Amino acid sequence: MKKTPFILMFLALAAGLAAQVPQLVVPIGHTGIVTAAAFSPDGQQVLTGSWDGTAKLWDLRGREIKTFSGHTSGVSSVAFSANGQQVLTASFDNTVKLWSLSGGEPLTFKHTSHVNSAAFSPDGKTVLTGSGDGIARLWNVSGGAPKTLSGHDSEITSVAFSPDGQKVLTGSFDKTAKLWDLSGGAPQTFSGHFSVVSSVAFSPDGQKVLTGSWDGATKLWPVAGGNPQTFKGHAFQVRAVAFSPDGNKIGTGGGDGTVIWWDLSGRDSLSFSGHAVIISSIAFSPDGQKLLTGSFDKTAGMWSLSGQEMQRFRGHSFPISSVAWSPQGRQILAGSTDGMAKLWHLPGRDVQTFRGHDTLVWSVAFSPDGQQVLTASADSTAKLWNLSGRETQTFKGHRSTVYSAAFSPDGRQVLTASADSTAKLWNLSGREIQTFKGHASFVRSAVFSPDGRKVLTGSDDNTVKIWDANSGQCLMTFISLDTSEWVVTTPFGLFDASPGAMKLMYYTQGLEVIELGQLKERYYEPGLLSKLMGFSNEPLRSVAAFEAIALYPLIQLQLDSAKHQLRIALQARKGGMGKLSIFVNDKEIIEDALQ
Repeated sequence: MKKTPFILMFLALAAGLAAQVPQLVVPIGHTGIVTAAAFSPDGQQVLTGSWDGTAKLWDLRGREIKTFSGHTSGVSSVAFSANGQQVLTASFDNTVKLWSLSGGEPLTFKHTSHVNSAAFSPDGKTVLTGSGDGIARLWNVSGGAPKTLSGHDSEITSVAFSPDGQKVLTGSFDKTAKLWDLSGGAPQTFSGHFSVVSSVAFSPDGQKVLTGSWDGATKLWPVAGGNPQTFKGHAFQVRAVAFSPDGNKIGTGGGDGTVIWWDLSGRDSLSFSGHAVIISSIAFSPDGQKLLTGSFDKTAGMWSLSGQEMQRFRGHSFPISSVAWSPQGRQILAGSTDGMAKLWHLPGRDVQTFRGHDTLVWSVAFSPDGQQVLTASADSTAKLWNLSGRETQTFKGHRSTVYSAAFSPDGRQVLTASADSTAKLWNLSGREIQTFKGHASFVRSAVFSPDGRKVLTGSDDNTVKIWDANSGQCLMTFISLDTSEWVVTTPFGLFDASPGAMKLMYYTQGLEVIELGQLKERYYEPGLLSKLMGFSNEPLRSVAAFEAIALYPLIQLQLDSAKHQLRIALQARKGGMGKLSIFVNDKEIIEDALQ
């Protein structure tokens, strides 16, 4: 056995631990543009912020450890405190939030305008923020009114503390950066960019400042004054979902112009591209043999299930937001961002226009008997029309844009999906019957299953959910990682996934990552989607919803270089203590350290 210059010391601990509550993590990541990123002080974690309204903490293997949810709009900036125990998030919702990694409610700093940037002072006692009102603010983390720094002519885009914490730097839409001495006095102004100064930073010694601009240039400025050095050279979401008439397939349209139809019985699925930009709506023909798509390219398309284009419908001068087939498949309906809907006879004659919404129409649908038309709009309402173009009912209740509206198979109910992250079920007299809550972002599309017992929703959170129409309970969540890898989960903990997806999945408990293999046997349910949808007669296993879990021992290492000792402490967590081996440079040096 190879000798090591260190003495290995072992301490095995047994403790009555609190109930473990692991969370299954599916590697979706952010569902919007990532606007900010920062390393933790020890370099072992990464913090990101996104337009999806969240910040996420990751380890260096790219595994998501924790999500910070609480902003009502996109996150513009993120930062770690110097001790790595707190994080800062700034948002377009006019707030900055200070979070503890150990949990609990965040401390919120409220602005009068959106916040573009935030930073900690080196000692972690002060927070610096830059806002759309052109003012930088210094906040004491213990509370109290902020100190304001006014001088920019337009909104502040970026802020930074000097390494000694005695100065701050701000960049602005007014094409300048300003250096502020916190002891007082007028700020020093750096002028020379031809467009917005979008980023600012201090050099490690605090003697230089760096500015980046929308003019494509980066400039390095001496704090003591003088000419800058200039560096030049810088030159998707599920948007629509549909069931096939037989309920065996799901069609989805994406922001990348791609259509995917999925076979729920487990056979291969197909993806194809036909539109150059966002697909806003998708619908199967009544016979299930064709797909109709609407796009922001101002056209609607008819496709075979093999992906062959059969026909294009042109005539709208604005993006098409929704499409639908008549029950007999002889007419199509297209709604546009111009606030109008158009009815077309195949092969393409414009026969009727529906006007009445205050703004753009996002969705259109025929009633099952083909005698009524349903429209959904950015004015937060849905409307019911007869074929002569007369409005007969308005559905009011959503707090934001209604993206989708659909009839139940019997024509007696209406389903709507909204930017308020919910879907709603209504009767034809306009009374709200059920609200489906659970998505983390805009619900872009909602449809009934062919038997009317289930509801399918697609959201900007990159998930598809199936719900019980009567109870409003979420039955499953479907997550597509790409065209071949997928995950299905249930609210009570069961999951199924493609082999490639399972290689990426894991659990977290607090800030600890737990490998999927430790819990897979308990919660993995092959064929879960088919069982949930009734295509398989096999019953689902009954499992408790993530109750106390027996985990492998927690291993803690402490190196004492002076004594040439490596202390290894094992804390039992009800998962047993098996063989413990020691490896150095991937070579086993002790076969079983606990013997």
